[in-house]
Amino acid sequence: MWEKIKDFFYYFFDIILAILIIGGISFIIYTNLDYLINLDHKDINANAQVEEKKEEDLLIDVDIPKDIKSEDLAILLESYGLINDKKDFEDKLNNYKKDSEINTGNFKIKSNIAMDDLIKILK
Repeated sequence: MWEKIKDFFYYFFDIILAILIIGGISFIIYTNLDYLINLDHKDINANAQVEEKKEEDLLIDVDIPKDIKSEDLAILLESYGLINDKKDFEDKLNNYKKDSEINTGNFKIKSNIAMDDLIKILK
């Protein structure tokens, strides 16, 4: 009789212990599930920020020859990807310090520079 009671408690405690272990593992997984699911998204966002920063810091080496006309300069800068609209650039360039000439030489210009800042460098 004692053997049966003893066996019952052994089995009972084994089952309780197994339930506690499974419950503990389930609790740990449940509390960290949000972290585990969003882990990939955080890496993607971090990579996107790094790529944006690299794009901001990209300097383009531009060589402007002597006696260049504004139309040719617009074509040159568009080929480097520094401007999008040649006509708009030419208009702003011609309106900015009409008496000054275009600076020539080698320039290191940020790839995302504003058009007004670009004109200030070149005039």
